[in-house]
Amino acid sequence: MRSALVLLPVLILLGACTDRALVSANELRLGKSVADEVVEIPLQPMLELDYLSRESVLNMRKKLVDERNSLLARPYNPESVIFSQIVSGKPWWGIIGCSVYGQGQRSIEGLSEESRFLLNPYLLVGVSSWSNEIWDLDKIQRNPKVLLQPDFPYCWQPSILRYYPARSALQVAYEVSSYNQALTKFKNYLKPGEVVDRFNLVAYNARDFGFNYLYVPVEECKNIENAEKVSAPVQIVQFIHCGGSSGYNGGCNNMSPLQKEINEFYVKALPATVKVKLWRSHPGNISRDPDCTVFIELR
Repeated sequence: MRSALVLLPVLILLGACTDRALVSANELRLGKSVADEVVEIPLQPMLELDYLSRESVLNMRKKLVDERNSLLARPYNPESVIFSQIVSGKPWWGIIGCSVYGQGQRSIEGLSEESRFLLNPYLLVGVSSWSNEIWDLDKIQRNPKVLLQPDFPYCWQPSILRYYPARSALQVAYEVSSYNQALTKFKNYLKPGEVVDRFNLVAYNARDFGFNYLYVPVEECKNIENAEKVSAPVQIVQFIHCGGSSGYNGGCNNMSPLQKEINEFYVKALPATVKVKLWRSHPGNISRDPDCTVFIELR
């Protein structure tokens, strides 16, 4: 089975995950008491983070948050439980390494794949497509310049991030049909029969803003299935550290751990919609109104 693009994680026992629960000082201005407006958030492209200091990376993140400080209930500071294990001077998994070469010394090639989420801090819950291990490495190595083409389809990329603060909701869109068209353009480099129709959720941005629990009500989604049968709120325990999953000598900075409840969703047809309910504290049950709702459109 293909692993998610987010990487091969370090497995962490449930007890250890629970220890990573936090009460974040960060909070968004959401709810009926704020202005009924629509806030468009510019999406940042992937960026090279290799060998930067933790301070430099987190300063970039903080600057991007502060550019939309009208959404903040109080001044923002990156939560140490999530980001303190970033190791300065280390490389990061690269998007070429993740998508094409896999584990090993070439795993750091390309722009840093984690920057898709780390440098889009208002993307509370994002999607990571299972688009690794689909390429024929022999064919790629005969023409490696193909990887440098600007339209090479490494993964699904968000095209819209839109906040509705008074409704405590946000909208995210991914142009999956366009991605599939790009796959057709590069079909000579694909392994036979490969289809990208699965994804996992990346939610440490929600955790950073104080949302510790999520739930995906599949019955309220469109054309989506979850490989894991989930009937209770899921604690978000994702964080960034320097681990050995890349196989690169000395390790790379990346996200961990794998959370099986949100690790394998299947797209039955397009368009599809994923509804994600978020709570700051444990809601008791999934019927309680969420503190925030994320609507992810796969077009």
